[in-house]
Amino acid sequence: MGSAGAWYSSVSWQAVTEWASLLIGLLSFGIAWLNTMVRRKLLYGITMSLFVDDGVLDAVAPERRPYVAGRYLTRLTITVRGTKDVSTRDFDAGRPLVLDVGAPVQDVRSASNPFSLGVPSLTVSGSQVMVGPGLIGRGHVVEYYLAGGPSAGPACVSRPLVDVAVKQESPTRRRPANYVLATVTTLLLGYGVIGPLLRGIGTSGLPGWVTAAIALVIGLVETWAVAWLFLRRPRGFERMGGIDDVRNILG
Repeated sequence: MGSAGAWYSSVSWQAVTEWASLLIGLLSFGIAWLNTMVRRKLLYGITMSLFVDDGVLDAVAPERRPYVAGRYLTRLTITVRGTKDVSTRDFDAGRPLVLDVGAPVQDVRSASNPFSLGVPSLTVSGSQVMVGPGLIGRGHVVEYYLAGGPSAGPACVSRPLVDVAVKQESPTRRRPANYVLATVTTLLLGYGVIGPLLRGIGTSGLPGWVTAAIALVIGLVETWAVAWLFLRRPRGFERMGGIDDVRNILG
């Protein structure tokens, strides 16, 4: 029993736990990297829904006011995450992506960031909008401004994309599991990296403040990298829009 206790308290056991923490942390980080950055995902969501009353109408160009007055202006945002673009060939048999926004649409405007990539075609049938086929580049943000009733969606009706995951993204909600995974991964990587590094630096004769500064920098870089991977939002889904967006697209 005494020998077992000595083994558990030995440097060897400490090294085993540090290596295990490092490997598990790297595995968690790697899986998140593959799922977030490598696998292609088409993300869609409502990032603005605004009733066009008299106050909002002042920001709308006069020629467009009859189309939006007294209606809701809803911004449907679509973007692609991964290492490759979604091309026209990825739409199976040339069929469009069909989303139901939950209310009839009377008017559509569009925007693209970057502007040079253009916007895939969009057609409307009642409350359903049909996107594509067309190019949606990696990191490309496509915005469709829909004038109609209050949106209750969108819901995906048809997703004819080959080897592309289609997922709804919310501009205001993050999954609690992401925070848990980010915290656990940070702790595992910190224990597996900073502990051995500090012991190695400690034997080098450097002043204590240098050791503390190095540990702080490594900890900040590690925390930033994990938070960036697990908690960041795709471009276009960072916030809900408002009157400035109406002025920019319809003014």
